[in-house]
Amino acid sequence: ETTTGNLVTFTSINEVKPATITTIYQSSTHHTFIGNENGLIIIIKPDGSVINKPDIILEVPVPPNNKKINDFYEYNGKIYVATQYGITVVNLSNLEIDETYYIGNSGESLDILQTTVFNNEIYAVTRTQGIKKALLSNPFLYDYSQWTVFNSGNWIGLVTFNNQLVGANTNSILYKFIGNTTQQFGTFGST
Repeated sequence: ETTTGNLVTFTSINEVKPATITTIYQSSTHHTFIGNENGLIIIIKPDGSVINKPDIILEVPVPPNNKKINDFYEYNGKIYVATQYGITVVNLSNLEIDETYYIGNSGESLDILQTTVFNNEIYAVTRTQGIKKALLSNPFLYDYSQWTVFNSGNWIGLVTFNNQLVGANTNSILYKFIGNTTQQFGTFGST
């Protein structure tokens, strides 16, 4: 627990029964989100109680092998869940799913590796269609036509860091974005 500094182990005995864990995130509200390969989200509340959320497994109309949770990103009381099919938004106040975005070029499901927010825009790193973006205040984010391609390159990650966008490309190079222009500033991975 981050508040007390005590280490707590969660196992199937205390109801944490993950399939294959693919990502873990602790929110500002001290909820721990565990994402699984099969789409299950496990939430450990600050009091140690556990919520299993099978909503994605049961309700998202894509094949079962297309529901992997890739990443969690928190912004303004919401958790943006990057998945193999798109983005699902969880409301932190009630831990319920608000909506799901399928942002492929024709509205199809699309593997989203990561999301971030910068200058009131949400960015989504896709496996095959570059980085897409949309105005966060747009009430129609569920409409794929509201999303535009920000960069068509092959990216594996994008974060907001020191008030700028920083991306990791599949070529093992780190770039910062200055407007729409990329500037190389480092490398990662094996040397």
